Amino acid sequence: MQTASRVIYALAIGVFVALTVGFGSVTFYPAPSFDTGPRPVSTIDEQGVRTPLTEAELEAQIEEESRAYDEWHDESSDERGAHNRRMLAGFVVTGGLLILAGVATTSLVDVLRIGFMLGGLFTVLWGLAAFSDGVGSGARFAATLLTLAVLASLAQPGIRKRVRNTLRLSDSDDLLPS
Repeated sequence: MQTASRVIYALAIGVFVALTVGFGSVTFYPAPSFDTGPRPVSTIDEQGVRTPLTEAELEAQIEEESRAYDEWHDESSDERGAHNRRMLAGFVVTGGLLILAGVATTSLVDVLRIGFMLGGLFTVLWGLAAFSDGVGSGARFAATLLTLAVLASLAQPGIRKRVRNTLRLSDSDDLLPS
């Protein structure tokens, strides 16, 4: 029973670490705000009388409004995509640092250790879910591949031993020793 409560506690730490990183980044680095786009040209004068347009004038007005909207949309999409790429990169780096912090934490605080590692994974997942719009499939693939590579490398006993020796950790391989 003690192990189950420790696992639940470690999961809670992981979830709240990811939530803290996620909500903190959205709070302190918000997405660019955009208005609703260019406003249509009004054909109503100061007295509130609508000026009739010829068919050619109407087509020219529609074309101009369409061009203005397309320019606005392209610009806002580019800004949103750049913001999402920066956010995704930040989330992947932060997730990796949290995983490494979990590895480096001594076994005296083993629940915190596994909580940081789970928090790192959940942080990367948050970044992929929240900021993959406009990023491109290549960036999403690179982020997931990098996370998978970190996890796969930590599954290798030789790499874990080198990390433990480098960080002067105990020889125990248990994340949640009983």
